[in-house]
Amino acid sequence: MLVGGPLIVLAVYAGGWWLIGALAAISGVGFAEILYLYGHGTMPGFERPLGYGVGFTAALLYIPVLLGHLYLLRAGPEGLLRALVTLAVVWSTDVVAFFAGRYLGRHKLAPRLSPGKTVEGAIAGLVAGMAVAVIGFGPAGALFGLTVAIAAVVGDLFESWLKRRARVKDSGTILPGHGGVLDRFDSLFLAAPVAYWFLRLHL
Repeated sequence: MLVGGPLIVLAVYAGGWWLIGALAAISGVGFAEILYLYGHGTMPGFERPLGYGVGFTAALLYIPVLLGHLYLLRAGPEGLLRALVTLAVVWSTDVVAFFAGRYLGRHKLAPRLSPGKTVEGAIAGLVAGMAVAVIGFGPAGALFGLTVAIAAVVGDLFESWLKRRARVKDSGTILPGHGGVLDRFDSLFLAAPVAYWFLRLHL
């Protein structure tokens, strides 16, 4: 997420067609990467004509439908703050989980999906996400931060599952040394809709 992060922040700040264009670009590249994962390994869904159609449709809708919620978050008088806080929660969860897991981690979170992730790192990431949300929204933001942080972790693990099934290390090579779009924005795909609906229903 940190790679490409400044660009998405600028797009969110600008809003409107700038944000739509950025999300469309991410969706297009991400769609190609999902097809790559399907065709590269043992992903289910493309073995038969019907399965191919279902898998293709799912890949076509997966990213734009989920990531499109970032545009919905940006809409409205408080949209800029809500979108930026959501991004900050996702990033802080990812970064703190990585470093806490690296230096303090002892227990694997999901060794079969992502051997590098630890329970200690995940807990630290959740706390960091809550803290950032409280800074952005006040005490009422604690539950928002926890919910979005959990969604970010689950989104990350889901993308790890996709790569595990495809037997590849990275989803793509568009960002040399950092993998593909799915690798960089995986946490946001689920976090964005969770953030949108949480704020719509509770704040």
